[in-house]
Amino acid sequence: MESKSRGTLVLLTVAFALLASVAHAAGAHALPPISEDVEVGKEALQRSLKLMASERAADPEMVARVQGILHRVAAVSDLPALPYEIHVVPSSIANAGCYPGGKIIMFEGIWDKKKGFVRKDKEDELASIVAHEVAHAAKRHWARREKGGERPRHAEYEIEADYRGMIYMARAGYNPKTMIRVFSRQAIREARGHQHSHRPISRYTREWQQTFASHPTGHQRAQALRQNLREAMEIYRATK
Repeated sequence: MESKSRGTLVLLTVAFALLASVAHAAGAHALPPISEDVEVGKEALQRSLKLMASERAADPEMVARVQGILHRVAAVSDLPALPYEIHVVPSSIANAGCYPGGKIIMFEGIWDKKKGFVRKDKEDELASIVAHEVAHAAKRHWARREKGGERPRHAEYEIEADYRGMIYMARAGYNPKTMIRVFSRQAIREARGHQHSHRPISRYTREWQQTFASHPTGHQRAQALRQNLREAMEIYRATK
């Protein structure tokens, strides 16, 4: 079991590390065709889902809910033609991620009442997470990092995905203020130490925590989003 978990971690760590920074280098290389993103993401997703196979199936109601949200958000993204798909993984990890080409995974722990930071019955909150992951794919972070010669700046890729995700939310008719609330809640969880409890945790969970250690804090993300809220709200009001 430990070998299986570590194998999953290796695949996921590599995938998300490739999605984690924004470019600064001038004269970056031309990006490959989008079809390469899709093929890389498809292969990585298939391997990971095989390794993460569980005897317990994900809640079908939640699967249908996040799939519906993905459909709305992806349609108004910068790359609406990508073959987006989302998979709910039965795991206590409070996070989500996106492989190249729009292949998204969301762990059930993200809506856990104690350590999660979205409420499963609040569609706008779920949309905040989905939109962020869609933005990673639509802004081609993997290709820009691996093929475009950009320097890795993990925090900046996350901030960009937050910003574009908030815009996608607004275009899709979800209240962009919600994303700020979600990351503010994450900041409270971080401050209370829910993700760094002294209780025993599995090596798999511990290494996942380390994987996301380079991400901005919830407080930093909420602060950055506030700077762009006016723009997003104007878009949101226009949908009403």
